[in-house]
Amino acid sequence: MSKPKKHQKRVECEVLIDNVENLARKGEVTVKSTFKQEIVAKASKTRGHFNSSIINRRHNEAVKQLSSDDTINIRKAVKNATYVLMNTSEYFNKIDAILADDSKFVKISKVLTESLKKKLTSLPQEAAALAPHSSLTSLLESTAWITAMEMLKYTSQETNLDPSSHKY
Repeated sequence: MSKPKKHQKRVECEVLIDNVENLARKGEVTVKSTFKQEIVAKASKTRGHFNSSIINRRHNEAVKQLSSDDTINIRKAVKNATYVLMNTSEYFNKIDAILADDSKFVKISKVLTESLKKKLTSLPQEAAALAPHSSLTSLLESTAWITAMEMLKYTSQETNLDPSSHKY
């Protein structure tokens, strides 16, 4: 099965939409107002299994084998569409060397999670004090605010936000 060309799929959808609109004008069918949008949405989805001519089964098996190995670290290259494979210990040594550079990073002696929580929780009260009837106050008290607090809680539980105390 070969993957259909985008223009081929689009032309087929346009022909289908034109035919249905002609039938609707003649009164032979009734069409929902969202018919056109639904057809376009369905057409944008890729269906079926399309095999790549470049990547084959042995490539996929090699990727699975490499990604399951804990001694190999696979990272996407910055500003590039390639991937880099490195020895995990070598990778962490390079990270430690970069973080040890005092000209780029300043070591922090305390964990910042609690101070960030205090600052975040004080923002709605400060905003309410400045403008008690503004829309900003209702925005800060909305679900987006709760989501931000939950994200901070989740992040602080999963990983330590303090960059100086990273553990591998």
